[in-house]
Amino acid sequence: MDSIHGTPPAVSTSPTGFFATPGTELACLERLFEAAPDAIALLDADERVIRVNAEFLRLFEYAECEVVGRVLNDLVVGPEMREQAEVLTAQAREGVRFEVESMRRTRSGREVPVAIRGVPIEVDGVQVGVYGMYRDLSQAGGFRGGLAGAALRDPVTGLPNRALFLEHLTVALQGAPRRRRRVAVLVAAADQLQMLHDTQGAAAADELLREVAGRLNVAVRREDTLSVYGRGEFAVVLSDLPEPSDAMRLADRIHAGLRERVPVGGEAVFVSVSVGISVAPEDAAPDPEPLVRDAFVAMHRARYAGGGTSRVFDQAVERAALARLRLEAELREAVERGEITTVFQPIVRVPTGEIAGFEALARWNHPQRGLLAPLDFIPVAEKTGLIVGVGLEVLRQAALGAAEWLRVSGRAVAAHVNLSPVQLLDPGLVDAVMTTLAAAGVPASCMVFEVTESVVLHGPEAANAALGRLRDIGVQVQLDDFGTGYSGLTYLQQLPVGGIKLDRSFISRLGTAADGDGALVRGIISLAHGLGLHVVAEGVETSTQSRMAGSLGADYAQGFLFSRPIPLPEATGLLTGGGWGS
Repeated sequence: MDSIHGTPPAVSTSPTGFFATPGTELACLERLFEAAPDAIALLDADERVIRVNAEFLRLFEYAECEVVGRVLNDLVVGPEMREQAEVLTAQAREGVRFEVESMRRTRSGREVPVAIRGVPIEVDGVQVGVYGMYRDLSQAGGFRGGLAGAALRDPVTGLPNRALFLEHLTVALQGAPRRRRRVAVLVAAADQLQMLHDTQGAAAADELLREVAGRLNVAVRREDTLSVYGRGEFAVVLSDLPEPSDAMRLADRIHAGLRERVPVGGEAVFVSVSVGISVAPEDAAPDPEPLVRDAFVAMHRARYAGGGTSRVFDQAVERAALARLRLEAELREAVERGEITTVFQPIVRVPTGEIAGFEALARWNHPQRGLLAPLDFIPVAEKTGLIVGVGLEVLRQAALGAAEWLRVSGRAVAAHVNLSPVQLLDPGLVDAVMTTLAAAGVPASCMVFEVTESVVLHGPEAANAALGRLRDIGVQVQLDDFGTGYSGLTYLQQLPVGGIKLDRSFISRLGTAADGDGALVRGIISLAHGLGLHVVAEGVETSTQSRMAGSLGADYAQGFLFSRPIPLPEATGLLTGGGWGS
């Protein structure tokens, strides 16, 4: 059997050996070829049949005169398997062996499950033909189903389905090193499919898919394999890319082909696709899964960017995404492990320097990365909803701080805590605040919640109601980063706030040529006072800024001039020492 599979058997070359008689070796090989249990076809370089054995004639129901000189695929491949067979033939033509289970058709049209092996034949380093071998699996019970046992066409579009796509991709990856060409996967997902399905029904959605499939079929190259991977998801195997950039050119053709509206239900409907591209490395293993996964990651990035565009999978972007996922997983456990800690920055009265309160700022004492600043984890916490748990831990520590300051100073020293829109609109916020304050033994008047103007983006009415409930239990509310957001002066009248914190961008210009005489800051402070609101100047770093903020009417100041954020014991010591400058 080894000789049939492309490797001649090891035989003695001695004249006294078994093959010493002229013609004996050839006769033995002839007998072995004819008696082989597998169907065997010997093909020339043009894929035409030179010779077949008896099992081939039996299995496929042909006479020898009917097959010699014919193209093999024309004899044994039905229309539904034509694309797969052409891919396998191309691989064998490039000198790459393959083994696969599939279906082949007999002369009478009967479908037969077979295990196929293709073995290129080389003579003196030149490929001269191919052995094609077929093992009948219909009686052996060895057929594993899979590709051949399942339908290979998408019932809506008639395109090859996922099973055939994966088979083509595997074959392309196996042959890529020899051809010295790149392989890529392109995934295109119809952006409007779900909306059309919801508004016009499944039949309209199917009609849209057929139209999109037709446009894509025009865009792809002849050698590409267009398939349906999932509902509304098309996948293309680009198996012979001279350059990876050619994949993006195909994406451009796809988008161009969809510029004209498509007819659906008698109407012209606009449709776009989100395209993701993944190019296999030159040393890629013949495993389709990573390449498909990466293409879908890129496609979802394209959809996240608004759809109707393309993205190429980027390993650096993927590493960043994986890092965010790890950070999220670690953050979920950080509160339970006690890794969220709080530092405090004093807020002083102007011009006396007396400490009126402290802003509580979250830090994450990460076990491997050390102390992380808010920018390193708060955005992830807000995006995932973990900010609620993190925020409650900061609130708890701030309340304990306020209770300690009240105890040592005999007066109310406010703890300022930032609230994100997610926290503010949490229905359990007020109950959590009341429970936390009661546990710490501190009155509500010692707590100040700071919210940014961005809360209005999440619904000004809901934000107004939530802030009102906090005010009703005695908590103070302050508008943070004032002047950086969305028509801030309007919201001063709408939101139940008692003060504003003027953004550091205004304070940093005080005393510089860009500020002039501080007219803008003076005007904002004057307006706030007219509305009965106090003003905190944030980001004060120099004596000049502090002096000018006071002269312009600011009630309080905060910044590195007075202190960096410090742990609770140091903050308490600063308070008992008489405040800044004492």
